[in-house]
Formats: sequence, C-alpha cells, structure tokens
Amino acid sequence: MTNSASAAPAHLAPLAFLLLIWHGALAADYLIVRFAMDFDLPSLTTAIEVSPVWARIGWALGVWLGLIGALFAMMRDDAAVLIFFAAFLAMLLAVVGAELAGLPEMLFGLHRHATLGALVLVPLIGWIYTRTMKRAGVLH
Repeated sequence: MTNSASAAPAHLAPLAFLLLIWHGALAADYLIVRFAMDFDLPSLTTAIEVSPVWARIGWALGVWLGLIGALFAMMRDDAAVLIFFAAFLAMLLAVVGAELAGLPEMLFGLHRHATLGALVLVPLIGWIYTRTMKRAGVLH
C-alpha cells in the first residue's frame, strides 16, 4: 500500500456536503435551544430534553461529533471514520433515552420512529461510507 491517497470519487464531496448540512442543522437546533434564542421553530433538542441526563449527554455528543465528522469527511481525513462511529453510538444512546422518556407519537408531522431512526441512521451511513473510503485509500 502506498502513502498517497487515491483520487476522490465524484460522490465523496456531495455526500460529505449532505452530511455537513444534516449535522449543521442539528447543531443550529442545539444552539438555538441551548442559548434560548427566540426562534419559534420546531426543535428536536426540546424533545430530547425530556429524556434522562445520560440521553441528553448522548444527544450533545451525537450532534457535535456528527458535525466534526462531516467536516473531517469534507477534508478527506480518515479520522472521520472514528468520529462518525462515536456520533452513531452517541445518537443511539440519545434515541434510547428518548424512547424511554416517552416522546409524543408525532414529531414534526412524522412518526417518532421515523424521526429517531433518521437520527441514528445518518451517522451510521457516515461511518460506513467513510470506512469504505478509508479502505479504498481515498481518505488520508
């Protein structure tokens, strides 16, 4: 195996950008609620705040690790693999806590399982994708 990275496939930048938008929106939601900004927007952070403390910690870690992982994927850094894995585990923790807390059946007009599933699925996809790109020698 050589030290030089392979050429980036055409799908790397768009997928990393979509991951950045997703996690950026979660980070904006987190900041709006955390710092009590007066925006009247539906918020996942508000829904998660009814969960136990360990789930809220998982939520915070999942949001910020996902954003950092997306930034590392944009930079083609192989640290994105571990960061997305940690974000996936943290979101899984947050979702389990949210389920145990008994969220309402509908979140944002969607069934809560669809919403919570997306929160776990996106960093999982990020992890699998960046792991595949690292094995292909694209990330360095």
